[in-house]
Amino acid sequence: MGTGHEGPHRLDGGFWISTWIPALPVSYRITYTQPLTNYLTNPNELNLQLHSSVREGYQNHSVSINKRWQNHQHYRNYWESGLIYSMEKRFDDEYVNFPLMWGNQWKGLIKPYLEHQYLTGIGIFNMKLESRFNTLDPYFYTASLNISQQIRLGGSWEVRIRGYGEIIDDNSPEEYWLTLGSGGYINTLGSRMSRSKGTVPVQWVNRGIVHFSGGPNMRGYQKYDINSILDGTPRAFQSIGALNLEFDFPNPVQTSIRNIDQLSEFLSFRSYLFSDIALASSHLDSDLDGSFANFGAGLALTLNIPDFFGKPRGFVIRYESPFYLTDPVGEDRFKWRHLLGFGATIIF
Repeated sequence: MGTGHEGPHRLDGGFWISTWIPALPVSYRITYTQPLTNYLTNPNELNLQLHSSVREGYQNHSVSINKRWQNHQHYRNYWESGLIYSMEKRFDDEYVNFPLMWGNQWKGLIKPYLEHQYLTGIGIFNMKLESRFNTLDPYFYTASLNISQQIRLGGSWEVRIRGYGEIIDDNSPEEYWLTLGSGGYINTLGSRMSRSKGTVPVQWVNRGIVHFSGGPNMRGYQKYDINSILDGTPRAFQSIGALNLEFDFPNPVQTSIRNIDQLSEFLSFRSYLFSDIALASSHLDSDLDGSFANFGAGLALTLNIPDFFGKPRGFVIRYESPFYLTDPVGEDRFKWRHLLGFGATIIF
């Protein structure tokens, strides 16, 4: 890669052998990408992609066509769109923390998406629109919009704003039901930290002190989402609109990192105040409908080495305290709460 002599075909894969064989199967993932345009103009390529994976109790087999338009001078400026058709199914509940939040039927999903990112004068703007339409019985759909803007104020002072909205059909299987903390549990498949139980201790997850980023990202309500699932009556919604705000301020560690050019490109240690606000509606139980908000402070360690197309590739670990909740469910509104987070709430 990068020499000018590489070929157009790209193959990426992984193979795992379970320590519980023969009770659990061999796992794998494989992705083959075939550019349909001149591979030397890779940033603006049109490609066909084939993917197959059977791992951690979930299988996904898909074909997609994807198109990217990228600024040759700056990898952070791009448009990308595509159309995916996938066959998906959870076949083993052994891997998940909450089997109640997963269905086990086959889904044949048409998934169009559109993403745009642009480096403005004040920071990075990002927008992603995506949807799903099930072609198998029962029919259902989901649609979501994610918009975020970074506002650099100078030095380590920064504001991050994210607007999020999602709606799902009443027939959507359990993994798409929207929770306040992390959205649908289908989101957990996107992270190595959340894909299987045990990577993060199950006791921590069941206590509601672990937050995996995704969906509305109402950090203060993670505990109450988990308690409702453990009680067998999940507090889930069919439509949610959310606003996430983060205000970064300087700290000595981040100041030291910024003084090392080579290190500051990949590593950051943020300190910030945050607030999350949401309006949520359940089509099946209007008693759940309402507005929710929380306020708190946090620290986040980020290591990011962008891929060939400039997309984030790394990890984020957060410690946060949502010390004020508008709807604390039997607790004081002001309380020192602890939350260990994985993944960025607002991604740049």
